[in-house]
Amino acid sequence: MDILVRAPNWIGDAVLCLPAIKELKALHPDSNITVLTRRWTAGVFENNPHVSEILEFDADGRHSGLRGRLFLLRELKQRRFNKAVFFQNSFEIALIACLLRIPERIGYARNMRGPLLTKVIEPVDDPRRRHHVYYYLNITGAMGGDIPEAPLPDLHIKDRERAWAGDFLRDTGVGRDEMIVGVLPGASYGPAKMWSPEGFAGVVDHLGKEARVVPFIFGGRDDTEIAKRLIERMKTRAFVLTGRLTLREFIALAERLDLFITNDSGPMHICAVLGVPTVAVFGSTDPEVTGPLGREVRVVRKEVPCSPCLKRTCPYGHYECLRDITVEEVFKGAMDVLKERVRRGERGRGRGGLPAVFLDRDGTVNEDVGYIGSPERLTLIDGACEAIKRLNRAGIKVIVVSNQSGVGRGYFSEDELLRVNTRLRELLDSGGARLDGIYYCPHRPEDGCRCRKPDTALIEMAVSNHGVDPEVSYVVGDKASDVELARRVRARAILVETGHGKKEVKMLDHPPDFVARDLSQAVGWVLKDLKERGLLVGV
Repeated sequence: MDILVRAPNWIGDAVLCLPAIKELKALHPDSNITVLTRRWTAGVFENNPHVSEILEFDADGRHSGLRGRLFLLRELKQRRFNKAVFFQNSFEIALIACLLRIPERIGYARNMRGPLLTKVIEPVDDPRRRHHVYYYLNITGAMGGDIPEAPLPDLHIKDRERAWAGDFLRDTGVGRDEMIVGVLPGASYGPAKMWSPEGFAGVVDHLGKEARVVPFIFGGRDDTEIAKRLIERMKTRAFVLTGRLTLREFIALAERLDLFITNDSGPMHICAVLGVPTVAVFGSTDPEVTGPLGREVRVVRKEVPCSPCLKRTCPYGHYECLRDITVEEVFKGAMDVLKERVRRGERGRGRGGLPAVFLDRDGTVNEDVGYIGSPERLTLIDGACEAIKRLNRAGIKVIVVSNQSGVGRGYFSEDELLRVNTRLRELLDSGGARLDGIYYCPHRPEDGCRCRKPDTALIEMAVSNHGVDPEVSYVVGDKASDVELARRVRARAILVETGHGKKEVKMLDHPPDFVARDLSQAVGWVLKDLKERGLLVGV
């Protein structure tokens, strides 16, 4: 089945419709879902495993005017959709789907388009009384899908994007002991959403008294002027990135922030669902409906009789709902979310980074059958997939670091190795587990490189790209080189008895912190140890 989804036009709404797309895919697991979206929201859907294709609706370019709409019709007609689901309320998209004779056309009967739909969805509740994420889930729910009690959108970041973010931060010279604070002083909706530049400046300067702070000022090209006003009022030197980043670059960089202070905006939703401590200032809009979804979020607003009015500009001209919010109130919100992260043991990048588990590959995750140069030779060790899934559920980064000298010896090419690693990801993914990164050394032992374990270059790359801290992390493997690697980066070492482990334990110069029967037992020890160290809560 081929399904067309018309996505919302704004970044925040696009993020909030992601749980509904996930439910739509669950309803039709063998379907191909094509998302039709505006250019500036397309990045929200990139790398999403539930989306097969993204089509950009360029209303100001190739799809403008009558000729452009005909061109769009031809593009869509080629795909022969069986079903169209409208998360956006325009009359035009329903008409296009009708002209294409898509058999099923599903959405709300807004803007007089009811006769063009084959299934009309009625809102369950007054949208002002329920979070907007349910506005989209109500559509898939009426189609037979589940409506989760606490839906949380999921953004997907590729390793190369994380590598870019790591390189970007390294180029800025940000130190590991510095707290990166993102600030978004603008809001595309209008001035009734925008707290004062003086307020944002005051909060950042207050934070600067508590820690070494590096502010990053975000926004689009239209936010250049307000960013300038903010910089003029701040005592802390900042990096101004307004208009300089693509949406995907912002998402990758946002994941590395220690704190995000923002108006009600699309980037607010992105940071919240990425788990970044987020403080959002609300004026004319309603946080019950469009507030950020995440564990570490705080909303600061004033209870005034006329708010929420949902206006772009204040009809009275005094913006009381924003004017009366103080620097101290937003600063307190920032400190609250930061303390909550510390309480959970999820220290941000500026305080040293998050815990990770670095896994050897052959003999630890998959059976060691000698040099593996083809995907067909790869077999997971019993229990390995479930063990990695337990780490995923606990929010622990799982990163493979592996010596693969078969490349340097000429036994197989690097392309063949990449196919093997792709197969590894596929096998884990089929069991609901995932790897956050795979790093390997392709050199022979005699080449004298820095990336061959127990040298530390692979770990250093992973630290730079993923914001993890080796000193609160674990190295798990079946060889003495894995134990020595852990010692060199000051991580905790676990030797597994699968693979070469039973032989290697007799050759260790330094004992590991734990000897495990297999990866499953190793992960159990890791989670117990993290909890005892106060680095993990509730596991």
